[in-house]
Amino acid sequence: MNPYIEVINSFYNAIVSYYKTANGVIFKKVLINWIHF
Repeated sequence: MNPYIEVINSFYNAIVSYYKTANGVIFKKVLINWIHF
């Protein structure tokens, strides 16, 4: 398997688990507002 895919998968899993926290929700709202801005 491509090692880059492994790194991306672990990084994606870390982001998903972070989004499940309260800080992740706040960060997600700020990020969405920044993207829409």
